[in-house]
Amino acid sequence: MLKTFTDREDLMIELDMLYELRASPYTIQLLGVDRATSSLLMEFAPYGDLRRVLRSAARASLPVPLSLKMAWASDVADALVYMHDRNIVHLDVKAQNVLVFAEPRLHVKLTDFECCTHPNIIRAGWGTEGFKAPEIFARPVTKAADTYSWTAFFCELLTVRIPGVYGLRSQVVQEAQAVSLPDWMVDMLRTCCDMEPEVRWPMGRVFTSLLRYLCRESDGDPRVRSAHPDHPVVLDLVRHLERCSAGGVGLTSAEPDSEAEVGTIEVPTSDAEAEEDDAEDAEAEEDEAEADEAPTADAEAEEDEAEADEAEADDVSQQAAEAPQPAAEAAAADALEPTESDLCPNPMGKRRCRDIYAR
Repeated sequence: MLKTFTDREDLMIELDMLYELRASPYTIQLLGVDRATSSLLMEFAPYGDLRRVLRSAARASLPVPLSLKMAWASDVADALVYMHDRNIVHLDVKAQNVLVFAEPRLHVKLTDFECCTHPNIIRAGWGTEGFKAPEIFARPVTKAADTYSWTAFFCELLTVRIPGVYGLRSQVVQEAQAVSLPDWMVDMLRTCCDMEPEVRWPMGRVFTSLLRYLCRESDGDPRVRSAHPDHPVVLDLVRHLERCSAGGVGLTSAEPDSEAEVGTIEVPTSDAEAEEDDAEDAEAEEDEAEADEAPTADAEAEEDEAEADEAEADDVSQQAAEAPQPAAEAAAADALEPTESDLCPNPMGKRRCRDIYAR
């Protein structure tokens, strides 16, 4: 995967971070640098970013097991723990900055380190709406900002939607309860998106709590079994992703982050609902087209009035130009000013040129 930069400073920041994080198994790895094109060569992610994978699976009505989502959340938490141990803050944790890999299991890696910085530095407004911590706007950065962003990322994992700019705590608690997460984990999520950074859990504690939840399913590293390619549901998901990546379908349309899109991406739950939504969209488009084709009476009246004022102004200008001048004033004007022919050789534009020159 080749990533090209237009700003040399951004390239140097990402290069430094990739080198610093080269030993982490859950951050994207650097393979080379092309100085001629200001590009970085990184390992290839065959299935693209996690947001595209989640939405592609939703469109194909393929379920993504909760255990697999929890394994992905723990992968990202593992990467953040590694970064925080080296005194680095990511500041832009979201599904679009997480890449999906298939081997040795279906796992993810954190990428996009252009916003990375060290704690206690002010980075006002850095990050993405819906994911950045509220204190980013006015206070120095702390590692707790990544805890908040990770919680918003976890909410996106559960809902396949970008979290709202406001009310993250209520959103993530509601979604966690909807999938029957244990009460202690709901309390953890509630604390991790607290408005006060001092209250949030450190990522190391979050990571161990995720493993505690997954340990109910297997011995050793619980993420291995949750995302093992031989799991029937995981196998169906992998086959779908391979078909999409081979045919260029479903994983190619990047969907940007914007405040207008926050919390608006819905996935129909049945064919009946999908047909009903299509009918409503068609009806809304017809109403909009009819409204555009029929101009209002007020608009027509304003247009007629503007045309009348313009015609009246032209008549006044023409009368003033044709009015005779006294002989003395005419002679003085001829002596001080150039003639109309000098100003504009085109007879059709003489009056316009005279007006411009007079101003």
